[in-house]
Amino acid sequence: IDYKSFFASIPDDLPVVWTLHDMNPFTGGCHYAGQCTQFEKECSQCPQLGTPGQQDLSWNFFHEKNEAIKNKNIHIVTPSHWLESVARRSAILGNAKSFRTIPYGLDTAVFRPYEKKEARAQLGIRSDKVIVGFGAESLTNYRKGFQHLGQAFTKLSTKHNIAALAFGSGDLRDFDLEVISTGFVSDPHQQAIIYSAADLFVMPSLEDNLPQTGIEAMACGTPVVAFDAGGVSDYVKHEETGLLAITGNTA
Repeated sequence: IDYKSFFASIPDDLPVVWTLHDMNPFTGGCHYAGQCTQFEKECSQCPQLGTPGQQDLSWNFFHEKNEAIKNKNIHIVTPSHWLESVARRSAILGNAKSFRTIPYGLDTAVFRPYEKKEARAQLGIRSDKVIVGFGAESLTNYRKGFQHLGQAFTKLSTKHNIAALAFGSGDLRDFDLEVISTGFVSDPHQQAIIYSAADLFVMPSLEDNLPQTGIEAMACGTPVVAFDAGGVSDYVKHEETGLLAITGNTA
């Protein structure tokens, strides 16, 4: 959006409820800041842009956003406690009137457990395999961590016949086991079939707000193994509703 014209059109006293889905509204441009904390004071010399100048694009956008909303009656909603915590630390949202976490909802009439043999039959998967599911809109997105999942597969020591079941766009490389790929899947009923066919769902995101795939998998009765990143621990409780590993620890 054009911050200047959009917020200039809103009276200062009009309450605005703003639901965030990543960090972009309070940074100089990035959607996830990684280890960078410059958004807490002032973005400049952005490490993601690799620009040496003090007043780079991140600096310009940071000040444009800050100026546009500084006098507005802003109320912030986030889907995860993690995103709320980083939003509270941001300089741009320093004058926000309130912060609140409201998790995503889910239609459990659609995302529900299907009989595993039936789900596998629909996907043409042999029933004697241990199926490890994973997926995202883009399987090549570095932040989603599938390169780490590939490394984890090489360290498996088991006599079980294991196969990976992946959905999403993009080609997967360096996976040391059979990969059954469905490609990009937009139909939620088909997604529920995929989740139900898996024995476990792995979510190796390195940074994320409240990944929908893990919530959907659990609604389909499939346990989740994930990195303890971002808002994942809001619903994956270690050894209660799934398993969490230190982010980046493939072992």
